[in-house]
Amino acid sequence: MIGSDFVGQEQANRVVESFPAVPSVLDGWLERLMASGDWLSFNKLVNLAAYVRPPGPGELLCRALDSRAVSVNREDMVEILGELGDTASVGSIVRAIHSEYGTDGPHYNFCRRCPSALAAIGGDDARRKLSDVTGSGWPNVLRWYAAVELGIEEDLGFDEDEMLR
Repeated sequence: MIGSDFVGQEQANRVVESFPAVPSVLDGWLERLMASGDWLSFNKLVNLAAYVRPPGPGELLCRALDSRAVSVNREDMVEILGELGDTASVGSIVRAIHSEYGTDGPHYNFCRRCPSALAAIGGDDARRKLSDVTGSGWPNVLRWYAAVELGIEEDLGFDEDEMLR
């Protein structure tokens, strides 16, 4: 039913219409796929979970993100955690930022998605972490996206044209 195409809202609706139990069993499926290392199927079902919103997938998605498995779609994972709005996922997103920039520099989409996810989650902890990322020591593009989410990019003297090059 899911096939090999991108999972969007329309397809997620069709899956739930055909199999109404999906929201209640999706976490178990994700758990088994993660345990077996079937990241291709896991990533696809995570995208389904983003639309279906089963109860409680945040902890499982944080574990997948924290695993740093090569085949985990980290960008999607961060974005979905932001959409879920679970404040418990702030630490995993921040760890993902640290691990991503520990070796090979900024990746544009990741620079955009991490601050966006933290802002979507909201709360004092997420705001504090965003503020930390605007400080020196981080790649400018990541600092700029964090500043944009906080609404302080002009205060910090960022030039949008320079950041988007």
